[in-house]
Amino acid sequence: MDNDYEAAEPAPISPELDALTCDAIGMALDKLAAGGGIWPTLCLQDKHGHGEFFVFEDDGLDVCLEQARASVRQLGKSADCYALYYDGFFRTDDALTTNALVVEFAQRGMDTACSPIFAYGNPGDGAHFWYDEPVAGGEEDILF
Repeated sequence: MDNDYEAAEPAPISPELDALTCDAIGMALDKLAAGGGIWPTLCLQDKHGHGEFFVFEDDGLDVCLEQARASVRQLGKSADCYALYYDGFFRTDDALTTNALVVEFAQRGMDTACSPIFAYGNPGDGAHFWYDEPVAGGEEDILF
């Protein structure tokens, strides 16, 4: 059977977006390993490599996450890319709940944002803190 349909390849991730996202993930995992909780944190970077980050912790977690997402539009007018991370969870195949670091990242020009999820355990116990390879959390709307 001849199939004319080919799956569209996602746009490649630029080195700048990759570096921003990896730095954000590293920062979040370090905080978790040290026992610090993580609040929604937004990392923005412009085309010249200048970046800033914002922590949203003045309300409940859900409200802070919505504030962080809305802030991409407000604070990111000159930004070229962003990474947003927050503490979450997911359900495994056997219906267990697992702690997870959730990340959303995108760059102007991408069709959708990416959202890897990292399961983790033993936060605050540096010797026994662990995290898994990321699983795809799906595609998200770009927040710009």
